[in-house]
Amino acid sequence: MSHQDLQAQGLRRNSVYLHQVLQWLLAGVDFSEVRFRKDCSWTPRWLVGMALLWTWSNESTQGERFFCAQRLVREIQGGNAKPRTSIQAFMKVLLRWTKPLIDRLTIAFRWRMERDFPQHWRMFGYVVFGMDGSRIQLPRTTSNEQHSSQTKAEKKKRSRRKKPNDRAADRKSQLPQMWLTTLFHVGLHLPWNWRIGPSDSSERAHALEMLDSLPDGA
Repeated sequence: MSHQDLQAQGLRRNSVYLHQVLQWLLAGVDFSEVRFRKDCSWTPRWLVGMALLWTWSNESTQGERFFCAQRLVREIQGGNAKPRTSIQAFMKVLLRWTKPLIDRLTIAFRWRMERDFPQHWRMFGYVVFGMDGSRIQLPRTTSNEQHSSQTKAEKKKRSRRKKPNDRAADRKSQLPQMWLTTLFHVGLHLPWNWRIGPSDSSERAHALEMLDSLPDGA
C-alpha cells in the first residue's frame, strides 16, 4: 500500500466528523446566485468544502494536501462522489470563483457571529473591534516579487538609509512580503474583515477602507 493510501486511510476515519463540521460551518450560506458552467463537476458548496479541507490539511505540499482533501470529499459523498479531478483544474475553478464565494461566506459568517454567540457579541454594551497589521514573508517567486515586494520609491528610500556593509539586511529587505491588516471582533477573537497589499502598504489606509463594514454601534 502506498504512503498516500496510508495517509488517506487515517483521514477517512474522521470523515463523518469533518462532514458535520462543514455542514455546521456552511449552514445559512446562500450559494443560489453562484452558477458554474453546466459541464463543471463542482457545486459551490463542495468547492468551498474542498478548499477548506485542503487548507486545513497538514501535508507538506499542495499536491499532497489536495490528494488527501479529495479523498475525504469522495468518502463524504459516498455513492454520489464526483469523478476525480486534477489540482490544476481545481485551482482554476477556485481562482475564478474565490471572490463571489468569499462574499457570500462573509455575509453568512457575520450574521451567525451575532446570532449564535450573543453572550460574546457585546462587551459592556458595545460591539468591540480591534485592528492589527503584520508582514508575512512569502516564497521568493516571480509573481510574489512582482505583486508583494516594496514599491520602487520605498526601496530607494531604504537604500539611502542602509549602511554600505549591511548586506544581510539588504537581502532581507528584498524578500517579498505581504502586508495583512485584520479587523477582528474582540469578544469572539474572529476576523471580521481584512486587506492585503505589498510590504509597504499603509495600515491606516486599510483601516479606513474597512470602516464601512462595521455594524451599527461598533
